[in-house]
Amino acid sequence: MPELTELPADSLVRLVLPPQPPRQSRLSFLLRAPLAVPFAIALLIFAAVTQIAVLFAWFAALATGKVPQALRKFILSFVNFDTRFEAFLFFLVRRPPLRRTSTTNVPITVSANEVPLSRIAVLFRPVLVLPAMIVLSVFGTGMVVIWAVMLIWGLLTKSIPTPLSELTALFVRFRARTLAYQMLLSPNQPFAGLYGDTGAEEENASNEGSS
Repeated sequence: MPELTELPADSLVRLVLPPQPPRQSRLSFLLRAPLAVPFAIALLIFAAVTQIAVLFAWFAALATGKVPQALRKFILSFVNFDTRFEAFLFFLVRRPPLRRTSTTNVPITVSANEVPLSRIAVLFRPVLVLPAMIVLSVFGTGMVVIWAVMLIWGLLTKSIPTPLSELTALFVRFRARTLAYQMLLSPNQPFAGLYGDTGAEEENASNEGSS
């Protein structure tokens, strides 16, 4: 994992995923797509409402250089739900996205501290995010094939191979950070910290132990 010391720690979008996908039943693999449909519908509705919130956040950030706290919390809740949905759909966890934790008790959590935003960067955010959106679109198209491979592998072995799970985690992480950047939760392009957050798992484990 690359070090992230060159990035301001308080402006990073942190994402914690399970270290390894759990073994799952063949039935769980077989039914994953139909089980995901209700959550996909809920996600589409959530996304439509969130786009309205992002529009208000954009005007607020242009005027004040920051997103109001209530809008930040709402937008961040959408990014978290989207991330948990993707993790469920791509077999990284076996529980539906309404649950906060995976079966390994590692929270699937996206967090982003409130930091000042450049008004110029906010003004041109729809343009600045285009490269990441193009990469995400191409990446997502390829993940359709990866999903089919993982489904077949899971039906045969009740697990998914580590290289594919790591690739999937990279996709989920990049998608979450692209959404966070697009929706004004972070001033950082989503390519920052693409391969993971140094120390995130250790910090999470420490928090779990002290709670």
